[in-house]
Amino acid sequence: EAGAGGTSLDWSLVFPRLAEHTTVCAYDRAGLGWSESGPGPRDLKQLAAEAEALLTAADLPQPLILVGHSFGGMVSLELAASRNLEVAGLVLVDSVHPNLAERLPAGYSAAVDQQLSMLRWGARLHATGLPRLLFPPLRPPGLPSDIEPAATANGYRAATYRTAYREARSFAENPPDRPALPLDLPLTVLSRDRPETWPPNLSADDAEMAWRQMQIELAALSRDSTHHIVEGAGHFLSLEDPEAVAAAVLEQVERARSAQTVTAAPRTEDP
Repeated sequence: EAGAGGTSLDWSLVFPRLAEHTTVCAYDRAGLGWSESGPGPRDLKQLAAEAEALLTAADLPQPLILVGHSFGGMVSLELAASRNLEVAGLVLVDSVHPNLAERLPAGYSAAVDQQLSMLRWGARLHATGLPRLLFPPLRPPGLPSDIEPAATANGYRAATYRTAYREARSFAENPPDRPALPLDLPLTVLSRDRPETWPPNLSADDAEMAWRQMQIELAALSRDSTHHIVEGAGHFLSLEDPEAVAAAVLEQVERARSAQTVTAAPRTEDP
């Protein structure tokens, strides 16, 4: 699951490292990338329901390891609580926390309002070409050079601005409850080491301190969890240190395979 406004391209450096060992899939949420727009509201329950429908239709072998970056971490947490999927593990990559808005310092609400306004105007002005002059494309930094043009083109689509606005507004107006994560589900939390560039009206030190505390709390959602701070990496871990992300996922994959092997082992009767 990519972050806000992100697509499957965000995982392009992680894919080849995982594909050598297991089946790896990513998708574009409705309205992003190459996916058609979806119905409202674009809240976490709707997003998780669509992801579950996609996984069911794809008939992928289960159990699954769910991997979510930033806002995608919230979708993955919602999806992990599904009773219709067999989930063997969860990897959160510098994920947003459910209570992000109320935990960040004063000024965050104003920054969100400003971001929502930019996204709304980006969608409205798309036909004029002005967004290309006024706003950055909705894509992460650090994409491979052969993928960046496609990501940039996608990042300027009206649907991309509109969908990012709908998702961000829904998350701001209806923050999720504490995730109903199974306490025995293996959980890996990867957190950035390099501070984020926060809006100028926020105390950057206070915001970063709050983010780091929320990462610790995410790891505490499960009794069976591991928390790694990826040295030198910023928020877009999948592009800055794809090796670390792939290693965390593969660790979960091997663990799930070992559990299946133990479960499938034949019983031996005492003589």
